[in-house]
Amino acid sequence: MCLMIPIPNTELVTDTDSEATLISYHQGICKAAKLNHTGYRVWQLIDGKRTIREIASLIITSCGSIPDLNAESVHEDVNGFIIVLAKEGFVRLESHITKEYQQDDQKH
Repeated sequence: MCLMIPIPNTELVTDTDSEATLISYHQGICKAAKLNHTGYRVWQLIDGKRTIREIASLIITSCGSIPDLNAESVHEDVNGFIIVLAKEGFVRLESHITKEYQQDDQKH
């Protein structure tokens, strides 16, 4: 299976408190994003090693006591949020091929 790993932009300035402001300045263009608590938590989990699916799973685990939590909806929301971060230049996305996919690919 091919999964995407978000990697933070190394040129970012972050103002961190319970809500974060991300500021990107690249080629004369300044972009800013104010994150709410959940967005900030997702941002904290973006380490360049975890896949989007792993980040979403950690968010779900941390919200385990919320009744009627729809895990698929959380996965979709986290995926969408990270894609927006990528489009705005706050992260870049890299493909990660799992071992299962590599083994299956070698059989063909």
